Amino acid sequence: MSESDDAVRAEDDGPDEGKEGGRRRPPLPLVLLVVGALGAGTLLGWSLRTPENAPVYLELSEQHESTGGELEQALVREADHEDTINGLQEELEQLEGPILKLDEREEGLDTREGELDDREEELTEFSEELDEREGDLDTREEEVTGLETEAEENSFPGTGTFLVGDEISPGTYRSEGTSSCYWARLSGTGGTLDSIIANNFGGGRQVVTISGSDVAFETSSCGGWTRI
Repeated sequence: MSESDDAVRAEDDGPDEGKEGGRRRPPLPLVLLVVGALGAGTLLGWSLRTPENAPVYLELSEQHESTGGELEQALVREADHEDTINGLQEELEQLEGPILKLDEREEGLDTREGELDDREEELTEFSEELDEREGDLDTREEEVTGLETEAEENSFPGTGTFLVGDEISPGTYRSEGTSSCYWARLSGTGGTLDSIIANNFGGGRQVVTISGSDVAFETSSCGGWTRI
């Protein structure tokens, strides 16, 4: 092998220096920096342990222990808080079911309340209609009562003796009509012939005018009289 070949091999082998087991060694400046830092820390620790720095070291040590204790307490409190939060979350999840059921019941009650309101409106309208019909019936009843009263005042039976102005009113009347009807206008109720003002006996419908000066009116088998 020539000297030039050896030189080339030497150049090629140059970058492989510092490798072990196929790894590249860390750069020397970085190693020196780490070693220096470790050494400085060690020296600082030992310097603090010297008699003149002992109080400072003790104070720092106590602060470190106090800080560590506070950190442990904070971690414990945090764990307790997490447990509390988890417990509350579980309770909330357990309450969600009943809350949903209550919401459903509330919706059902709202629906029923709306239906009841509708029925109440219908009942109110029905009640108003009944009141109106009742008013109409009262009016008709009053009219019928008036007609009945008028009919009673303007009619009387076909048999009997009736006082004029008390039991019957003066006016013109007509009988219903029978085969035999007797009537008599009377100036008194003594039953004498001279008390007869006018009379008649016959069949069929009879018509008679009763005067306000008549005392009584006698009728027999005339089937009822009606004022005309």
